[in-house]
Amino acid sequence: MGYNLHIVRQNKTDDDITYDEVIKLVNESKELELKYEMKIKTPNGDEIVIPGNYIVWRKKEFNVWWNYNCGKISSSYIKDEGIDKLKKVAHALNAKVIGDEGEEY
Repeated sequence: MGYNLHIVRQNKTDDDITYDEVIKLVNESKELELKYEMKIKTPNGDEIVIPGNYIVWRKKEFNVWWNYNCGKISSSYIKDEGIDKLKKVAHALNAKVIGDEGEEY
């Protein structure tokens, strides 16, 4: 089973991260791109299309996909570099990075 990190606003008085904020964040970054579907190839060559709201962090080596849903941004890429990037994005959104167990990064 995978483990995810989430960019959220935790206080009950805070609003969720809005889609407009996500669009602004992506538009202000050269490393981020907004996608509305993810395409995955199966071992037998078929293509599966998964609709959604995705933020793609374009890295030199590979792309990292984050999911925007229900007012939060989620990622399963949790190496140190990924955590640092999530923390920078969270700071820009006045939010926090938390793990599946609720721990704060």
